[in-house]
Amino acid sequence: MKDNFLDSFKISIIYEDDNLIVVNKPPGIITCIYGNQPKQINLKDLVTAYLKKGDDNREAFVVHRLDKETSGVIIFCKNSESMFKISKQFMERKVDKKYVACVIGSFKMPVFKENTKKSLNLWVEGYKFGCFIRRGKKDRRKFVVAPDGKWALSEFYPKFIGENYSLVYIKPFTGRIHQIRSQLKFFGYPIAGDMLYCNKKDIENWNDFCRKIKIKPRMMLHALSIKIQIPTGEIKKFFAPLPNEFRIIKNFICKNEEKKVFERKI
Repeated sequence: MKDNFLDSFKISIIYEDDNLIVVNKPPGIITCIYGNQPKQINLKDLVTAYLKKGDDNREAFVVHRLDKETSGVIIFCKNSESMFKISKQFMERKVDKKYVACVIGSFKMPVFKENTKKSLNLWVEGYKFGCFIRRGKKDRRKFVVAPDGKWALSEFYPKFIGENYSLVYIKPFTGRIHQIRSQLKFFGYPIAGDMLYCNKKDIENWNDFCRKIKIKPRMMLHALSIKIQIPTGEIKKFFAPLPNEFRIIKNFICKNEEKKVFERKI
């Protein structure tokens, strides 16, 4: 009965115990309502409704967020004690998170001039990239690389590289808002279908490509896995399978293009 309720919203349960519930978030739904956002369907309320339909009769506590159009693994706590323990790990950067993105272009790590690195306080070591990001002054919805922002560190792992689109795996070490989206935009490889960071031509080309390979257009960012210590003390890794549209693009790159596959693990 409870499972059917979340299934109707295409929300699958990855793990559940007395302290946590971990779900696979679909794209197109916000994590929760905060600030001055208008009332709308959100994942927190749906998970809370699911819990109240069973024996728990508990509220879902938010410990981290995914953007509206991002899919994948997300954790909710069932009590304040668990929320404190899990939130503390996120704040102390002890959570191992991995994402996968389909980006526009044939991805390779950019090379920055020394004066650019100094003026923007950029740090690059292999596939790791650190910078400072903040909200844009012209468009407050966007985040931009700027030396007066907050530190954001990620590792980028190009896996399947095509001529027009590439699949890149990402490990964020910090958890800034729009961290992955803004860094990839700064690299010159915005996430396919990202209505905020792509230009109009990129979106038009992406929609044409989606029609060609018969998938529904979306922002192509997926939270693949989270490794964390749950309140019982056990270390667990939660995994959300690669969505079908990502698998179709992967197969397209491998079949139709001169693929470049990297085996380095992130």
